[in-house]
Amino acid sequence: MNFSERLYSLRSEKGISQKKLAKMIGVSQSAIYYWEKGERSPKLEQLPRIATALNVSITDLVDSKTLDLADDVIALFSGTKIQSEELHPFSPDENYIIIKYRELNEKGQQKTIDYIEDLTQIPEYQRNNVVRIVGKPLENPYDVSAAHEIPGASIEDKQFDEDLMDDDSIWE
Repeated sequence: MNFSERLYSLRSEKGISQKKLAKMIGVSQSAIYYWEKGERSPKLEQLPRIATALNVSITDLVDSKTLDLADDVIALFSGTKIQSEELHPFSPDENYIIIKYRELNEKGQQKTIDYIEDLTQIPEYQRNNVVRIVGKPLENPYDVSAAHEIPGASIEDKQFDEDLMDDDSIWE
């Protein structure tokens, strides 16, 4: 089965119209129509969005030869070898959450974020391997400071940072 047949099959199986799929991935309905007829193909960077919208992996959309070719093209132009699974890093459940989140207006999206923040504070729902950040949520989540630089950090958090920095086995 080629891409156009797989796309049509998956979209139909999930009961999603061409119009709705187009809206979910940010293309025109005619683009979906031409893809399914095999007259045109999506751009490589559109594959993760299509897979996310259909709640499948990229490997469900295209065959392994196409993915190998995509890996080679990316390597050729970027100078780095990227594995095709890196183009679609989310599980089906995470994809579902993203799709539903995008269906919400701004107020609903903020409510979702607030609810997630609340859930992450409840020990029953926490993973054991999650690093906790002390203090208020950060404006930029990539701007993380050590506990000794965060106002209100506990003595235990500060000691943990010191122990972590002193542990040479972590930095090898």
